Amino acid sequence: MYKQDIKVIAKGKWLTLQAARFKDAKGREIEWEMTKGNIINEKTQAVEIISLLVQKEKKPQLILIKQYRAPSNMMLIEFPAGIVPPGVDPAAHAVQELYEETGYIATIPKTDEKIPDSSFTESTKMDDEIPSSSTSSSKFPSFSDLSVLASISEPVMVSPAFSCTRSTVVTFVVDGDLPENKNPQAHNVEEEGEITEPLLVDFDEHLMERLNEMAKVENQAIDGRVYMFAKGVSTALSLSKMLNKE
Repeated sequence: MYKQDIKVIAKGKWLTLQAARFKDAKGREIEWEMTKGNIINEKTQAVEIISLLVQKEKKPQLILIKQYRAPSNMMLIEFPAGIVPPGVDPAAHAVQELYEETGYIATIPKTDEKIPDSSFTESTKMDDEIPSSSTSSSKFPSFSDLSVLASISEPVMVSPAFSCTRSTVVTFVVDGDLPENKNPQAHNVEEEGEITEPLLVDFDEHLMERLNEMAKVENQAIDGRVYMFAKGVSTALSLSKMLNKE
């Protein structure tokens, strides 16, 4: 890492614009403008939430949201997400954000990966026996089948050229057959000026096609993280088909 001299250019409610001065590997003097969030959580500043809704006799669906974004002046198709307050466990906050932005209720996933926040304890994990109204007799995978996909990532960088923000990716498998998930409605915090619309997209080999169609709608765009996720799924499926032919 380089030694940096940080200068504050401007400070708003949520973000601070800074200039970092440093010498690069070739000894050149560099000044780099960047932003920093004003709500600081030591380990991770945000959560990104990938959620699969599983219902009996239906294809799994990806839970996305549509909301207005002022910088682009457009409606964006995104993963549910949110800023993690100081001292708050990212996984627990992901449960709250998913409920606020979509109305769906999820359970903190059990994972064998290293948990980035030490406050994530055994008592907050999924029970060993997962209650579900889904069954495995359907041609579609059940909640119990897919629950192994739930996970919590290590913090990853978001827009590293412009910001030092780190985000934890939390993957939920949501049981859509539970009564509380039958008719969900977003519960946005009014003072934050956020209005989100839950959006369900079938999670299958046509995911990319559906997103490309959504991207054609006037004044609407797909968030890059959603697009890259879908592209990864599409590429993996195509590669699997090619390998199975050999």
